[in-house]
Amino acid sequence: MDQENKPRTVLIFDLDNTLIHSHIDFRALRLALIEILHRHGSQLPAEVLARHAIPELVAMGEHIGPEVGGAMWEVVLRHERVGLEGATLTEHAGEVLHALKDAGYSLALLTNNGRAAVEEILNTFGLAGTFEVVVSREDVPSPKPSPEGITFILHRLGCEPARAYMIGDAWIDGLAAQRAGIRFIAFRPREEDLRSRGVVPWAVIRDLRELLQLFSTTPRSHHR
Repeated sequence: MDQENKPRTVLIFDLDNTLIHSHIDFRALRLALIEILHRHGSQLPAEVLARHAIPELVAMGEHIGPEVGGAMWEVVLRHERVGLEGATLTEHAGEVLHALKDAGYSLALLTNNGRAAVEEILNTFGLAGTFEVVVSREDVPSPKPSPEGITFILHRLGCEPARAYMIGDAWIDGLAAQRAGIRFIAFRPREEDLRSRGVVPWAVIRDLRELLQLFSTTPRSHHR
């Protein structure tokens, strides 16, 4: 089999609180979105709405009306801009990504952040050329926990689900992975959040360097 036609293993990374430490206050953001929904007639209790991912809350607003959805996206963008100021790279992220790429793995990025913010972050930390595919929330109809971003990446890279892994910190990463039929590696997760939503990780890690151990047993030639 030609080198370019050999099966490839794809590692799909989340961004926020996986590869970078941002200062986005997701709790405050979620509360602001819930307040908008209630102001426009939603009868769902706040504790029920709080269990939804940010894109799911915005989708509820869009269902009420485009002006409500638009107002909610403005709130999201405002929180992103503030939260990404002063973001820092997660410990060992750069060296781990480069080591995995050098070992023959295909790397992709899947994030619910906006495209402009993602490009700025990647350029800031010198990671712009690290990923073969970068998918932001504008690139797919439904962001995580929908599996559409993962499905898009697998199709783009010609990878079967059995040879792909999602690495992320949140339940939305794990749920997206499970819905797409790929393995989920949880990085410093809130394990109660995973359990409450039925997410079962393939592995749990506390240091990104553990990825080098998890993927060190198969020869490089098997990953292309």
